[in-house]
Amino acid sequence: MDRFIAVNLLISVYCCFIMLINKFWGKWFSPKTGYCIYISVILMLAMPLAPDFTPVIIQDIPVHTNETGFDKAVTSINIGQIKDLYISVFSYKWLIYIWCTGVAVEFFYIFAGMLVIRHSLAKAQSYIDPVFEQCCKIIGIKAELYVSEKAEYPFSVGIFDRKVVMPYYCVRAEDVERRHIFLHELIHHKHRDVLLNYIICILNAVYWFNPVVRLSLRNLRLAMEIYCDDGAVGYDGDYLGYGNTILKFAAKGGRSFIVNSISGSKRDIRSRIISLSRQGSNFSSEAGRKAVALIVTIALVTAFGINCFGYSIDDRYRADKNKIDPVDLSDCFNGIEGCFVLYDVGEDKYIVYNEELACKRSSPYSTYKPFIALNALENNIILPDKNSLPWDGQECYFKEWNRDQNLDTAMENSVNWYFAELDNKLGRNRVISFLKDINYGNCRLKGSMDSYWLEGSLKVSSMEQAKAYAQLYTNEFNCQRENIGAVLSSIKLGDGYYGKTGTGQVDGKTVRGWFNGVYESEGKVYGFSCRIDAKDGADGPMAAAIARKILSKDFS
Repeated sequence: MDRFIAVNLLISVYCCFIMLINKFWGKWFSPKTGYCIYISVILMLAMPLAPDFTPVIIQDIPVHTNETGFDKAVTSINIGQIKDLYISVFSYKWLIYIWCTGVAVEFFYIFAGMLVIRHSLAKAQSYIDPVFEQCCKIIGIKAELYVSEKAEYPFSVGIFDRKVVMPYYCVRAEDVERRHIFLHELIHHKHRDVLLNYIICILNAVYWFNPVVRLSLRNLRLAMEIYCDDGAVGYDGDYLGYGNTILKFAAKGGRSFIVNSISGSKRDIRSRIISLSRQGSNFSSEAGRKAVALIVTIALVTAFGINCFGYSIDDRYRADKNKIDPVDLSDCFNGIEGCFVLYDVGEDKYIVYNEELACKRSSPYSTYKPFIALNALENNIILPDKNSLPWDGQECYFKEWNRDQNLDTAMENSVNWYFAELDNKLGRNRVISFLKDINYGNCRLKGSMDSYWLEGSLKVSSMEQAKAYAQLYTNEFNCQRENIGAVLSSIKLGDGYYGKTGTGQVDGKTVRGWFNGVYESEGKVYGFSCRIDAKDGADGPMAAAIARKILSKDFS
């Protein structure tokens, strides 16, 4: 949620910056420059979904976890040697439902508008006009002309099958007026504005809640029309006559947001007339260069910031099918949705139950803590024989957390503050670098350093978990041997048997349980991962019980 707010705040600031630039410097810009400046808004709106490429330039904004007043989030379970302590995170699902409702309403209006346009096209008839053919040749573009009794104004439509549609009353217009109309609509096709307008419609739907974004997209549409006006009078040279032509459409009101048209609202027509009045003047190339340089700089900084907080996408691990042997273990899960992966290090092959779920990435929760510890050991934040951290005195839910911790006690009691402190001492760059070095899941760290592995940006699949734990045991990460030994000692459950649970509790409900580990049998090393999903009641100890049953039954 905080990443969502941060991203939209940065986007809004950038949109405001672009609008202020155009307000105070716009009179010195050519129509093309003004149009290109607003196009950058489209790129900014796409940045949250872009791949990671940014260094750290913005401080953390913490993700909400319930540290106070939510008793259901406090859970302590002990099954045999497995203890799992965890807290809940808030999902803000109700906000997602509101956003989805708004998007649905926006798309309803989009489809309704498309039906109106389709109805106009259904009643349209092909029409041959020598003036239209001449305009097509001048601009160098192929398109078809239609007239429709249902059309209220001329418009251009069709990304590949380009059409210009005009109402019957335009057929009776003078040649010069029809020439102005045709030039404007054909230039829309030349600029690929039909496709751009559809993108604007979609972005308006996605960002329906953000008035700054919607205003910027509205201004982009206006800049698009001004740029077309500039192109049309560039071919025709009749500034006054062209202005009179578009003024006639002001009296007919606005147009549908679905299509590009020479028509427009009275407010937009006024802005276009003002722009036309400046045509032919000498635009300042120096002012244009300064503006472009400033905008490029601000755009890069904003892009880095947006990408830093970008929305996390649940992606999938793409497994090598030739290395997977499917197995039916449904009797061990007793109707619980889950998966199990056993990775044979020597054979480099996987035995997999429920491959679909096994390849789906999700938050690792506490199963990631051994790798936090290894990173801290490798960077001398802690040492194998000196790894205690003092408790800061802040009361936690669990008495086991309210004391000084070392690596063994922190791992046994799954002490969140211990591992969060290690990560913060490491710093964002070293954490990201380590994730990439060991190729852990999607390697994404966005938002808070305290919770990126708790329903945050870091996602990993069971396939990757099983291999990561096996690589930890065999030290394929090329770490210091004593550091590997310290981590393995902290998760040791028996002779040649190591594991760590993880529980995902969202809105007070335990929705996911992990149990990942490694064991050695008859000289062979196996990494394993068991995951269970549910609306409630799925936790790490339950996953551990299922894993133990499977390992005992099928792989002893």
